[in-house]
Amino acid sequence: MKDKQLPYLFFRYGKNIEISDRVVGSFHISFVNDGKTTSRILGRYPILNISAARMAALKQYLAIQKGKHSVTKKTTFKYCGELLMWYLNFRLMTAGTANKTKSNIVHQINNVLLPALQLQKINELSRMFLAEKWLIPSNSKYKISTLKGSFQCLKAAFNQASRLDYIESNPILNVGFGDLTASKVKPKTCKIKSIDLKKLVSQIRLFDPAMKMMCFLCLGYLTRNRETSIARWEHFNFKQMLWNIPAENTKTGQDISHPITPTMLFLLKRYRVWQRYNTRSKFLFPQLRGYKSISESQAAKKIDLLSQKQFSLHDLRKYGSSYLRDMGVDYYIVERILNHNMTILDQTYIHTSTAAIIRRELGKWHCEMINQQMPIG
Repeated sequence: MKDKQLPYLFFRYGKNIEISDRVVGSFHISFVNDGKTTSRILGRYPILNISAARMAALKQYLAIQKGKHSVTKKTTFKYCGELLMWYLNFRLMTAGTANKTKSNIVHQINNVLLPALQLQKINELSRMFLAEKWLIPSNSKYKISTLKGSFQCLKAAFNQASRLDYIESNPILNVGFGDLTASKVKPKTCKIKSIDLKKLVSQIRLFDPAMKMMCFLCLGYLTRNRETSIARWEHFNFKQMLWNIPAENTKTGQDISHPITPTMLFLLKRYRVWQRYNTRSKFLFPQLRGYKSISESQAAKKIDLLSQKQFSLHDLRKYGSSYLRDMGVDYYIVERILNHNMTILDQTYIHTSTAAIIRRELGKWHCEMINQQMPIG
């Protein structure tokens, strides 16, 4: 099995897997040596777990790449494929990069960019080549929004390589995605933007307790799918009345603390009683045996099924942010709750005295959200 995050990391099952009471096997790193693909064993499972295997694979792979590329040369990379693979490893090793971001970069480089650009010489890369040899053939495989994201990844890779003097000049420095196509990327609209809040909450109340709680968290705090689905009980500080989401769980790589309002406290405590009766777990939304949380894709599929494809968790996030703005909440306050990337000026403004304001506004919103349908107590 190939790892999604590190495409050069493989797991091979042991020969006696059919008669064994547990999964056994070994982790291997795959790489090219003198034009031939070979592999090297990293360790055996379960002695070596997946986290340790990823760290070992990254360390060895970077050592192999370091031997191939010398940063003492003025021009290190000749082909786009070399540069893109270097940038992939550079981002995977960058501290604070969210796992979702890493997965996106792996997909963009391996699946969208490398097939067309791997053997293209850097000094011959042009607008014409990108438009005719990459973008147009890729239109039949990917949405225009996916291609724009991959182009931004390509730009970031060349900009980073240029700043570190891996290339003499950046051939796409002044190239924009609009130069390659006339197609416009339209933002996704919220499927439920016109639905009445009372009707929306009524529909959510029909879900099973776990998915109902997940929807109320997404709607109440405008959290993303991943931030909500992998939440742990230890992240909820009921003494300080804060839900602390660590940086590694967020898309932006920035941690955020949401206030636990009286309304949300009631819902969380009631849900915890139900969960402990059914499954004891450190996760709010565990899989069947409680050892790990459900994934964001599993959560998305469940909500898709329960809502009969009428809305997604991201639609709840959009709906909540629009409702807060309609309530008159300041734009920067909503941006902070959404945990969007901010400029240094925004951060200076937002972090000064917004905690009390956010607690007050979310308290109002949660009452508006829940009390329309069910009383507290």
